[in-house]
Amino acid sequence: MEHTSISGIDVFLFVIALLFLILWIVWAVRVLVMRSRLSKRNAFIWKQYMISENLKARQKALQATLTDTQEHLEDARAANDALMNKPTEKGTVESRQTDLKERLDDAMQVSHRYLRKKFGKDDMAELLGTDRKTVENLFKDSSIQDYITSWRIDYAVKLMQEDPSKAIEAVADESGFESVKGLQSACRTAFCMDVEELRKAMKI
Repeated sequence: MEHTSISGIDVFLFVIALLFLILWIVWAVRVLVMRSRLSKRNAFIWKQYMISENLKARQKALQATLTDTQEHLEDARAANDALMNKPTEKGTVESRQTDLKERLDDAMQVSHRYLRKKFGKDDMAELLGTDRKTVENLFKDSSIQDYITSWRIDYAVKLMQEDPSKAIEAVADESGFESVKGLQSACRTAFCMDVEELRKAMKI
């Protein structure tokens, strides 16, 4: 019976082949890992790109909406100005101004905003839900300040009727006047007498 002997060369070649096989397996594993990482990175980059594009699209849509809104607002203001300033045979402008004045009177009576010392055109516009120019047109033939003062002096008279002993300084302050001098001036204009004379007249 013959024995097959393995020579040193065969062992060497086997070891070399085994090493090549191991190296190839390691290389293949590294390639697969790198491909996996690259695929994940590409997916992340693509996701970020899509998010960026969506944000750009939303920004464009919002800008377009804002532009449309501004255009509609300008058209509405232009229409309002035309309605307020363009006279018609049926007196539409006068009718609208009368309606606005009545609305303003009601708002003043309910809100008492005129008691604020800095009350003015902008506050009136806010009460009416309109703009400053509309208020100016509403009082183009009269004085806005006189209108406000008339409300304040009426309130001051009401305070003095409720409490005849109330100090004049308190009356002026609570009625929205900047000072006692302002109250005195308004009283003389409205009743041709000062505050004390008015008090006496109310007691008669």
